[in-house]
Amino acid sequence: MDVISSAPHHDVLMLVFQISVLLMAARVLGEIAQRFGQPSVVGEIPAGFRPPLTRSQG
Repeated sequence: MDVISSAPHHDVLMLVFQISVLLMAARVLGEIAQRFGQPSVVGEIPAGFRPPLTRSQG
């Protein structure tokens, strides 16, 4: 029976870091959009269109 190997701790830490940065950016941009009288989703959407945080391996 094959044992599924877990991801290295560094990869898990990077994933948690990237998700937290994405959520913080969405929150901040949502607040900015609300100050301009727009729904918060208008500011949250651009947070998802950020450049990658890691270098491409290759």
